[in-house]
Amino acid sequence: MAKAASEVTELHAAVKRGDLPAIRRLLEGNPALANARSETDARGTFPLHVAAESGQAGAARLLLEYGADSSARDLENDAIALGWAAF
Repeated sequence: MAKAASEVTELHAAVKRGDLPAIRRLLEGNPALANARSETDARGTFPLHVAAESGQAGAARLLLEYGADSSARDLENDAIALGWAAF
């Protein structure tokens, strides 16, 4: 039997898809997820980085509403999500 995805992995996937209801459900259950580093992305991304990379502005706004840290830096480039959005 396959292991269920963690909430962190679920959130990152929902952000990438722009699935606002799923993002809201996960964050309502655990607001700390807004600042959870990816468990599967070697680049060390946070949900806000994923939103920026995927062009998911609605997801980014929702993450910020739940306290996402806009100054969090990824592990690969030491960059904030705004840098990812600009790139």
